[in-house]
Order: sequence, then structure tokens, then C-alpha cells
Amino acid sequence: MFIPTKAMSMLLALLAVGFASPTPELAARSEPYNTVMINPSGGYCVLAPRIPGMPIAVSGPSGATQSYCNHPTGGQGQMPPNFWTPTLRANQGIHGGPYVQLTGCINPSALGLNPNDPGGQYNSNGRFGEPGNPRGSACAGYNSYVEIIEPNHRRACMRCCQDPADCLIRHETAGCPANIPGDYTGCE
Repeated sequence: MFIPTKAMSMLLALLAVGFASPTPELAARSEPYNTVMINPSGGYCVLAPRIPGMPIAVSGPSGATQSYCNHPTGGQGQMPPNFWTPTLRANQGIHGGPYVQLTGCINPSALGLNPNDPGGQYNSNGRFGEPGNPRGSACAGYNSYVEIIEPNHRRACMRCCQDPADCLIRHETAGCPANIPGDYTGCE
């Protein structure tokens, strides 16, 4: 008959706690202020510069971004209701994985964006092995995302994908219509 000693009991208790703790793979991938989101029932969060007037292309690499949501929870900014009126689309990607996207026109000044800024992109995939732009950003519930904001064209787009291949930017400087086709009627 096996009778555990006090030391053995403590070791087993520590192991049980260790196995019950979340692993890095199961833990949250991103802080709320660094997370985008598309909820088909109408909630969404986008990344944008924290500093009014800061160029989008500068804000991501410098980590000066903030998540703005139409229904914020903890750590996120309130998106002004007149910033974006997006069109939602859900579909299956090139390998059958689901994706959701938002496209549409924006009011740059409502969020403090420079209306002359040609814009830029945020993404979770990074380039050349980098960990995303901004570092560590993610889309809630998806493996990958890409977001483009073009204040000078008064448009924005965002796609969250299970398969990172569906969130690639193929024409980096071509903007939303070339990379995330959708409804941009009346933006310019």
C-alpha cells in the first residue's frame, strides 16, 4: 500500500497547480488595448494612433497605438459613433477557413487622424519573421488579422482570418480596394 509522505504530497500539489495553469498557447495573445475585433452582431474594435495627428505608418512600429471600440470593455478607447460606418462580410478563404471583414468610409477627424495622412496598415503576421505591427497585436477569436486605414482617401478596411494566408497584403501600397475588396462607395 502506497502512503504519500508530506514532501510527496506537496510535490503532487505543486504539479497539479502547474498543469492546471494556462499555458502560453492558451493565455491571451494580446492586451485589450492591442486587440482588434469583429463581432458579426455589430461590435468591433480597430487600432489607431494614440497620439492625435500621428501618422499611421509611424504609430504601429513605435507601439503608439490604441484599440478603439464601438462597445469598449477594459483598456480600450471609445470609438466616436461618426468615425466609421462599415459593411460586414463573412466568407470562406482560399483553404476553406472562415474570415470576417469590415470595409467602408471613415471620418478621420472624428478619431483625431490627420486627414492628409496616406495611411498604413496594422497586422498580426509581420514581415520577415517579425511579430506583427504593432508587436503582439491580435484579432479576438482569429489567428490573424490585417487592418488598413487611409485617412487621405477617407476609407478603412479590416479582415480577421483563421488562416493567415487569407490576411496577406499582396499590394502593400495599393490600399483597401486592392487588398480587401468591399464597399467604398462615396469615400473620396
